[in-house]
Amino acid sequence: MAYYAALTSLRELLEDIIHHDRYPSFRRGRENIMTSLYGKFVALEELLQDYTSEGEEAADRLEGLIRDAACNTQDIIELEIFEQIRPLRKAINKAVRWLTRKDQLHKNLEMVEHEIDSITGELATIMERQRFKNLQLKTDASTHHVFEQTPDETNTMVGFDEYLTTIKDQLCGQSLRLQVIPISGTGGIGKTTLARNVFHDALVMYYFDYRGWTTVSQHYNENKVLQSLLKSLMSKTDKSNGEEAEASKERIYQYLKGMRYLVVIDDIWSIEVWDDLRSIFPDDCNGSRIVLTTRSLDIAQYTSSCGIVHQIQFLNKEDSWSLFQGKVFVQDHCPPEFESIGKSIASKCYGLPLAIVVIAGILSKAALILNDWKQLARNMSTVLSSKDSHFSKILYLSYAHLPHHLKACFLYIGSHPEDHNIRISRLIEMWIHLGFLRPHRDLQSLKEVGEECIEDLVRRNLVVITKKRSDGRFTSCVLHDLLRDICKDIASRQNLSFIIERGVVFLNQERYASQQHFNFHGYPHFRQYYPFVSSYLYRPVPEWSENRMFSEFKKENRDRYKLVKVMAVHFRTTSSIPEAILRMFHLKYLHLHVFRFEARMVRLPPSLSKLQNLQTLIITNYVISTVVLPPQFWKMTQLRHLLVSEMNLPPAPGVGSNAVVKLEYLQTLMTVYDFTFTDEAIERIPNLRKLKTWYRGAEGTCKWRLHGLNKLIHLEHLENLEVSFKKECSSYHPPVESFPGSFAFPPSLRKLSMTGCLLPWKDLSVVGALPNLQVLKLRKGSYLGEEWKPIEGEFRSLKFILMEWLDLKYWRAETDCFPCLEHLVIKSCRLVQIPLEIGNILTLKTILVDGNNATAESAIRILEEQRDMGNDVLQVSVGHLKYGDIPPHQKPAFVG
Repeated sequence: MAYYAALTSLRELLEDIIHHDRYPSFRRGRENIMTSLYGKFVALEELLQDYTSEGEEAADRLEGLIRDAACNTQDIIELEIFEQIRPLRKAINKAVRWLTRKDQLHKNLEMVEHEIDSITGELATIMERQRFKNLQLKTDASTHHVFEQTPDETNTMVGFDEYLTTIKDQLCGQSLRLQVIPISGTGGIGKTTLARNVFHDALVMYYFDYRGWTTVSQHYNENKVLQSLLKSLMSKTDKSNGEEAEASKERIYQYLKGMRYLVVIDDIWSIEVWDDLRSIFPDDCNGSRIVLTTRSLDIAQYTSSCGIVHQIQFLNKEDSWSLFQGKVFVQDHCPPEFESIGKSIASKCYGLPLAIVVIAGILSKAALILNDWKQLARNMSTVLSSKDSHFSKILYLSYAHLPHHLKACFLYIGSHPEDHNIRISRLIEMWIHLGFLRPHRDLQSLKEVGEECIEDLVRRNLVVITKKRSDGRFTSCVLHDLLRDICKDIASRQNLSFIIERGVVFLNQERYASQQHFNFHGYPHFRQYYPFVSSYLYRPVPEWSENRMFSEFKKENRDRYKLVKVMAVHFRTTSSIPEAILRMFHLKYLHLHVFRFEARMVRLPPSLSKLQNLQTLIITNYVISTVVLPPQFWKMTQLRHLLVSEMNLPPAPGVGSNAVVKLEYLQTLMTVYDFTFTDEAIERIPNLRKLKTWYRGAEGTCKWRLHGLNKLIHLEHLENLEVSFKKECSSYHPPVESFPGSFAFPPSLRKLSMTGCLLPWKDLSVVGALPNLQVLKLRKGSYLGEEWKPIEGEFRSLKFILMEWLDLKYWRAETDCFPCLEHLVIKSCRLVQIPLEIGNILTLKTILVDGNNATAESAIRILEEQRDMGNDVLQVSVGHLKYGDIPPHQKPAFVG
């Protein structure tokens, strides 16, 4: 895993040196060896595209060599770059040290070259051996006479009754066409158990003429799967003769022809396997069925014949306890004194049935001793994540089957705190800055690559999405705690991450450190690894003193983190960014979580601009203070994302004799207070995509011109804009003003949010004319007046509307005004009713209303009217209540 991430990261560094001339002083005199190294590592990376780890000892050792070679090369180069920019008191000392280092550096890089040549040769040998082995497995049918047995009994199922009933209905339903019924879910969640219970259900056994079962597993062996299916289908008097694959396929087809059959294909890992097998199942329109289990949602959706996928969810606490009791005590009941600790043990299995069964199996074979149960509860993670345990091996398969580029991404998620909602956009930025991602297609951005990685992990049931944006895109995710334990174990063995939490310290890792709820005091031997840490996540407990929290960033430790690229740290209080952090030359991603700044206004030092490689700066300030950036901010040419809870930007420097320094890469700027967008500012941020700006106390009718907001139209790439005027929004009778003449927003806008703009509703036509606008959020004071009548032809691409705390009473809309609308949200508005014509929009999926009885009643009327017309897609939510096919007399009264 780590070898691919290390190669990708090193390749990015070498490209910066060779092709982008990022470090000219380092490159000078080293052009030949840098070019040679780049060529060798690129060739190695390309060779690995066709390589698949088979879990062999030689392959595992080789992967470790590749990882170490790439990491060591990057460390050598980046440490030298750091030393070059490090200030020294005496120039003569600097020159002597430079000459010494130059000679040693050249020798080290030459050694790396020889090592890569050796690794490439060994890799070619291993790949040739793998090709021969795979060819032998496909052609040598005589070696495959050990068959998977058809499961003869059902297992205890808890919490799956609804799944069982639904699947049985599909199996014995009215459709006569052959149907494929996929069951999807993470490893150990109970897919096979559910399929087994369906397979042995009395009604199912009676309904089908033939029933067969075969297990595919991760490494597909065609002959083994076919012979296994033949054996389970045929009577004991018939015999399978181990014939070739094509003969077995023909025999199965003829055996099933004309019969009503049920076949379970358990644990399928690839679409190609299904494509290979599907032709052996005849469709005689007699109600035959195929049940398929898989960990991949992609496979489930691909194979489903009716578009329905049964995606198994984790058990709740009650069902977890019920399953645990049944497995430990069988016919008996749990003694009262064991119930509390038993429930605690069951809950620590986090709803994963396999984990519950494994732990229950341990306890059922042991004497009933309360202290033993308590000790097990304290060591649950160790028991379940042990690499030799059956449970761990099953979950490890999900990781082992990941493509190379996903493995590092998945394991890095495990370095985040348990039960922690992870902001996906920030996670992707971390992946990018650590060098995990490379484009797969021309013109594909790394952000798009990262989003595809998240979607892939979701489809493989390895991460759970906890929040989505209004446009349906993923916002945050969480990693199941037991999968996180597996991540930690694998990362530990591969020298990837260093995680310290709850007083447990692992001392042999060196690349990515995650310090959670603990500190390094008392572990001085860990500090030898600091120079090689490239990612550091620091999350102390709240009750620590400030001195203790800042111990890692004192002056004497200022050069400790020489190679850190990603840093996210939590502080309870601070006056500014610690100086030690501002000396991390290679830092690309910095996220400061600050509960409270020591002053109402915090000025960042000019030395911020020394972070020449910084691309993402996030300052989360829970007790709001204004962060003032220094004028040197305009020199940070590598900056891509700047997110601060509340910040003041210095005015953009005027155009002088020198060429204007542009922040070409800056895409995100939020939240900026009282900033005037002058011509110079617009010129310096030409590629801005996301802007959030707030203004306080603006008066008069010229505020759009006053702050230069009319110049935003020149930001040709702007996609997301939020504009708020705070003080006027609270006025009881605020004046209404219009947009300045010929005012227009950038046509590229896809999302717009407005607050306190005090505009008349007729001016919303300026927004309605935007050709690409998909999301519109109108909050308090954005538009004033009681009536809004959109004009036909406006809002052609709009999919989502939010109206919140508006004075609007009469909304007069025709269906043609919002032809693509999917979601409508109305909160705390005076609206008398939602136009009934809104319900006739073919794309409309949801209406959510909160805070107004009249609006809620009109939403319910729209739903009833649409149900009468046969529309089963539209859903209406009123407050916390959701309406669907509920009869009108059963609907509870709305409480505003």
